Amino acid sequence: MAASTEQIAIWILMALKKEWERDPSHLTCRTESVVLDPLKSRHKIKDADINRGIHFLITRQMLSAINRVDGRATLPSERGFEHLAAYLAAQKQEAHRKQDVRFKMYAIIIAIVAAVIAYLGYKLWK
Repeated sequence: MAASTEQIAIWILMALKKEWERDPSHLTCRTESVVLDPLKSRHKIKDADINRGIHFLITRQMLSAINRVDGRATLPSERGFEHLAAYLAAQKQEAHRKQDVRFKMYAIIIAIVAAVIAYLGYKLWK
């Protein structure tokens, strides 16, 4: 299954955020191609997918880029950081919700098993 444009955009923002943490200057950070190239092998996507993700981010003003002699230097904009933070918070909340549902299901199963054992114990001792 091909990754959605939104998912590719998140992967791009995560990679660019890592680069921003390493070097927050457009003048000295690594170029876009160097930063985003590992995404191709890690997520099995192509250049066209990365271009689609970059276009998605640019149209929503989530990237800040300058052209240098050695290539384009791209970092997340303030809006990009906000979008990534909101996405990560939603992922964390969803994981927490799934864990809560799982615990509730375990409690229900244990209660049912305990009720069956109590009923069978009552019948056998009678």
